[in-house]
Amino acid sequence: MEYYVYTFLDPQKPGKFQYKSIDMCFLFEPFYIGKGKRNRIIAHFCPSSLTENNFKSKKLRKMRYEGVDPFKIKIYENLSEKNSLFIENSLILEIGRRDMGKGPLTNGSDGGEQNNNQNRKTKKIIQIIDGNEIEFKSVKDCAEYNKVYPERITEFLKCKRGKYLNLNIRYKDGKESNQNSKEYFLNKKDNRYCEVNQYTLDGEFVKKWDSVVSASESLKVSASSISACCKKRFKKSGNFIWKYSDDKTKIDFDIIQYDLSGNLVKKWIDASYLLSSNPFYKSTTINSCLKGRIKSAYGFKWSKNKTNKT
Repeated sequence: MEYYVYTFLDPQKPGKFQYKSIDMCFLFEPFYIGKGKRNRIIAHFCPSSLTENNFKSKKLRKMRYEGVDPFKIKIYENLSEKNSLFIENSLILEIGRRDMGKGPLTNGSDGGEQNNNQNRKTKKIIQIIDGNEIEFKSVKDCAEYNKVYPERITEFLKCKRGKYLNLNIRYKDGKESNQNSKEYFLNKKDNRYCEVNQYTLDGEFVKKWDSVVSASESLKVSASSISACCKKRFKKSGNFIWKYSDDKTKIDFDIIQYDLSGNLVKKWIDASYLLSSNPFYKSTTINSCLKGRIKSAYGFKWSKNKTNKT
């Protein structure tokens, strides 16, 4: 009798939410129903769980980024596993799943699944590299090691859709994966787990991070914007410049500042950083100098960085 059924409530959506199966009225909208024991209720907030590609993890990541913590409530406690499964299933069906268009819950299933057979995501995986066996505790660990999406590992082991992974892997209690039976090949790595370098807007090195995800969680900066900066789509993200650690190209500064004698003074990553650092500068004046309409502005010469890609 150690199981319990719990829910997560969204503090951003107040109201009165009453359901027949629950002897209480929620003052905030529920968005997840689960069952478990011991520390299951907080396991959803560990880094490996937050990086999952599902409605629940995406919502938790968004709330964390906005500085909002969901309310965690144990609805029923001291249950047997059988009873907890039944209650979980009943609540999900009554409240309704978001992916089915029937309610606000981010659950990916109707619950009530038996855990007698170990979930594939938590099964141990064996990978053979250069004749040596490496054991991973879960699909996520194997995916992080090989820098691919966890879904690719699962698809590979199931021999289903997707692209083929050129890996010799298998479940610990299963047979080796038959690579000849697969028809797809994977050559795309998951950039979320690539090492990234952090720089100031002046181009000074700050820190090397083991992944985009870890930098995002520590600095509360959007992981997608960091990735976009690394891919040269953005100039900066979170007031920093970002590059993949294996990117040997130089930082592309948009504007070059010289003194009147033509000596280099400073490189600026973009016009917005230049103007925010010099509030009395006017963008129209700087642009006139950059376009060659005037020779100097504010006692300096200005030019666009011609080495930047157009």
